[in-house]
Amino acid sequence: MSRNFAVNRRNFVKAAVAAGAFLASAGAVPASAMPTPKPEKWGNEADVIIVGGGAAGLAAACEAVDKDLSVILLEKQPILGGSTIICGGQMSFAGTPDQKEKGINDSVELFTKDLLEVGGHVNDPALIKAYMDIQLETYDWLKKMGIQISNPRPNSGMSVPRGHFVSPPQFITVTQKYAADKGAKILLNCAAQRLVYDDVAKKIVGLTAKSRSRETTFGAKKAVILAAGGYCRNPDLLGQYTPLIRKAKVIAGLGTQGDGIKMALAYGADFIDTPYVKATYGVTMNPSIFNEDYMQYYYSGAVILNKAGKRIVNESISYKLLGDAALAQKDGCGFQVFDSVIREAEYERRRKTPEAVAKFENRPGILYQADTIKEAAKQAGIDAEAAEETVKRYNGYVKSGSDPEFGRKHLSGNFGELRAIEKPPFYVMPSTAAIIGTYSGVRITPKAEVIDIFGDIIPGILAAGEMTGGFHGAAYMTGTAFGKATMFGRIAARTAAGM
Repeated sequence: MSRNFAVNRRNFVKAAVAAGAFLASAGAVPASAMPTPKPEKWGNEADVIIVGGGAAGLAAACEAVDKDLSVILLEKQPILGGSTIICGGQMSFAGTPDQKEKGINDSVELFTKDLLEVGGHVNDPALIKAYMDIQLETYDWLKKMGIQISNPRPNSGMSVPRGHFVSPPQFITVTQKYAADKGAKILLNCAAQRLVYDDVAKKIVGLTAKSRSRETTFGAKKAVILAAGGYCRNPDLLGQYTPLIRKAKVIAGLGTQGDGIKMALAYGADFIDTPYVKATYGVTMNPSIFNEDYMQYYYSGAVILNKAGKRIVNESISYKLLGDAALAQKDGCGFQVFDSVIREAEYERRRKTPEAVAKFENRPGILYQADTIKEAAKQAGIDAEAAEETVKRYNGYVKSGSDPEFGRKHLSGNFGELRAIEKPPFYVMPSTAAIIGTYSGVRITPKAEVIDIFGDIIPGILAAGEMTGGFHGAAYMTGTAFGKATMFGRIAARTAAGM
């Protein structure tokens, strides 16, 4: 069936090319949903054309120049970074020197097991293997380029601490300079629009783009690498594919409007994992900057209550699933309730400086504090008596070693012993969920080749980063989005080099 479809599609493309040929020869871009034909002459040309200047695009550019490929990278925003520049900076690795130095026994096998469990076993094992095959090499690669990687910490979905902090601004600065110094041409304010098809070569051979008010074309001798991010800031796509999280706040790069996804869909790309798109729980009720408006006290022992003062969820599960639980509540709010011990433990886990702590806590409406659970809950607008009783009952579960209500056994995932909430002062943080990534997208092979709805590879285009699906599955492990973008960006460039 797939071979028959390929023949029909080629005929369809051939007809579209013929219909639009006079427009292409005049230098115009056909304004239709039909495949865009190859122009007689390219405005610009390189071995690889990369769409998107976040982690995936910049990693691809660095790898491509190392393979002696000519590179043009297009970024539609006036600055590089995309969603990477505002992410939490965690990148997950297993078996690193940092882990070994701290006596952390991790392995590819355990990492893979955790990813499959967190992902509900609906994630693609072949993509996970591709990540594993390059993850330690990528750790060394980052170090060699001078990018600092901090000691591992425990996070969502991990059996052992494997979340290594990589400064997003440093990552963007270093990779941009590395690629540019080795010849990559990086164009800002240049928005890719349509992929271009060559009916003779039977493949994608470039794209059209708009730089300010000028339309132009870019030819790719090897491949186009799509690394344009997700669709967090496209209300139409969110409403079409993920209507259940429309109540969530949005903290994502301004360019995450699904441009690359739509470009691939126009050529029949398969689009997967939309049922699993989740918002991240733990942000303030009116967030603007992720790192400044996000706290995970629940992963250090807090419980999450609703306005009625009742627990709503097992607080150790993925913060994506916690987001579902919070958004199901009135006003999309779940209240993190904790004590002074948990507060200090979370700041230590997140390595928050005293200045950052003060900046966060001193803003009005962020954190309510009192000498009793009842008073702190009252200040936050929770049923105070119910909250006091809920915390008392939970403390009993901690001491008995059994949580019959929600089955919580650990602080996060399979890591950490539970803590009772009993040392004043007590705190309440009203928290909601925010979309920081859509974690669904086009289907790819382990070589980053884009697959169509019939299972065939679409020649000439590769994809990496947030705009791809299949890797995370039903939920998300901290550090695997930044990691996936970096590693599959490198994989895409390697595949392009072999074309």
